[in-house]
Amino acid sequence: MKDKKNMLLEAYSLLYDIETNLKNLLLKKINRQQHLYVNDTYANILTHIETYQLLPITLNDYKLLRQTITIRNKVCHMKPLQQSEISLLEKAHRLIQTSNQRKKTYRQPYKPFTTFGKYS
Repeated sequence: MKDKKNMLLEAYSLLYDIETNLKNLLLKKINRQQHLYVNDTYANILTHIETYQLLPITLNDYKLLRQTITIRNKVCHMKPLQQSEISLLEKAHRLIQTSNQRKKTYRQPYKPFTTFGKYS
């Protein structure tokens, strides 16, 4: 089993990626002043993401993201983590990565046929 320090470092790294990706998504998609979200808490960022439905994910996925709040608090206060909590963070991290990719593929521009209406 990993020692406490390495587990906390791994968890912090995952949480940093998750939180910065969510914050950047929120700032990109919502036309409000940046300072309203830059200093917002992690829990509030998740609430905004869910309220505005900025990710193409299910309700269970949102519940998974909500579970990361308590893990984040443990990491911030240097409390010991379980391997299951690291696994949950890894799952949440993959969810954010894949949902961002899915969102990009949905927004590919439509390219009409160039030969439409031309018959020989």
